Amino acid sequence: MGRKIVTLFGGSSQKLSPSFGNAAEKLGQEIARQGWTLRTGGGKGKSVMGRVSDGAREGGGRTEGVILERFTRVRHDGLDSMKTVPTYPKRKAGLLKNVSAIIVFPGGIGTMDEWFETLALKQAGFLSVPIVLFNLEKFYDPILAWLREAEKKKISSPEIRKLFHTTRTVRSTVSYLK
Repeated sequence: MGRKIVTLFGGSSQKLSPSFGNAAEKLGQEIARQGWTLRTGGGKGKSVMGRVSDGAREGGGRTEGVILERFTRVRHDGLDSMKTVPTYPKRKAGLLKNVSAIIVFPGGIGTMDEWFETLALKQAGFLSVPIVLFNLEKFYDPILAWLREAEKKKISSPEIRKLFHTTRTVRSTVSYLK
């Protein structure tokens, strides 16, 4: 199949907490150490996308980005390749093309949109790759509680939680994907 491609969904905020920024950079380094290609939404700077890409580059890894035309001003110019697309659906399709695994890092509404869409695609049988929810500092605990409550109220199936694996550390995230 070639080199493993890991897509990371994560926030674009430039006001990222230091602990999240450090974890993103460390995750990028570990992805590179495994010889995997990192693919992100193409953001730069102190954002999750920027820090994880910087970490992967520092580790000697290959980095790719898929960014919206309207956000080219915040594109990471240090990536090995960058694809610019006109719409969100095309961006998400680009992030998922030939992907081997997905990591969902803490992020905002865009990250949630990407994660939930991949869960829906996996549930419907259109996606079969591992999805890792990186629950750094218990960031996703409220959403996991919501999923359990939805199951309890019979609004959602317990099968949903079987579509992804939850981790709490960089090490456990990478180990799960080996």
